[in-house]
Amino acid sequence: MLRNDLATNVPRPSSMDAEQWISQQQGWAKVVNKSGGNLAKGDVVIPDTTAITVVAAAVASGAQTVADTLATENGFFRLVVTNSVAAVDAEDITVTGTDDNGNSISEDITCTTDANGEWISDNFYSTVTAVNYNSLNDTNATAKLAVTAIAVSAVKKPAATSDLTTVCGIMVQDVDGAETIADEAYAYMATRGIVDAKLDRADQNPGAILATSGSNAGQLAAPSSAAVGGVVAKLVDQNKAEEGGSQLLRVQLILA
Repeated sequence: MLRNDLATNVPRPSSMDAEQWISQQQGWAKVVNKSGGNLAKGDVVIPDTTAITVVAAAVASGAQTVADTLATENGFFRLVVTNSVAAVDAEDITVTGTDDNGNSISEDITCTTDANGEWISDNFYSTVTAVNYNSLNDTNATAKLAVTAIAVSAVKKPAATSDLTTVCGIMVQDVDGAETIADEAYAYMATRGIVDAKLDRADQNPGAILATSGSNAGQLAAPSSAAVGGVVAKLVDQNKAEEGGSQLLRVQLILA
């Protein structure tokens, strides 16, 4: 059975819910705000890859102290096991937790003999309830294994213009339609199409570009400017500049 949900009368497969279908058609991605503060409609954002310590670096086998179960975090996470000192003998780490639906999940992460190695979980975790280092070999007792969590589909504001090279989209609204997106809230981010972006130096005519590098990074500049690079958006709005400052202007996203 096919159903029509959009004004364009594009048929929606019955296997896909309305939220997924509309997001797909509009080029929206569902993300979680991990910026530590509010985001707003029009904010340009980058991926948040901040590591949360689940188990601090340790050398002993057996059950480990879980420093952060992720229970107070929204979203779901990939776990990363790192070895910070010496080559570790082949070692299985058993992780137990829950998925995004609250179901219990568990897996063994096999660490090889690489020095300064990094190993990533297959599962996505909502919480971590237990971590066990099964058989850390005494021949490399100085090898310190740590477990961190990296949020999936998490975004934040760029802290510096150099961060703009990883721009992934422009915020649209939270999942309830509000233009202010609270910390840890789920929201929609535009990844393509024509959207409203909150931009500084909005004093250019239509066709101005938003660059990610050079002296005009993060601001609108004329396409002929030599000091731009990594273009992610083009202004399609009319000139609205008054006294400067951030304004919501309509842009065409040009994300790779």
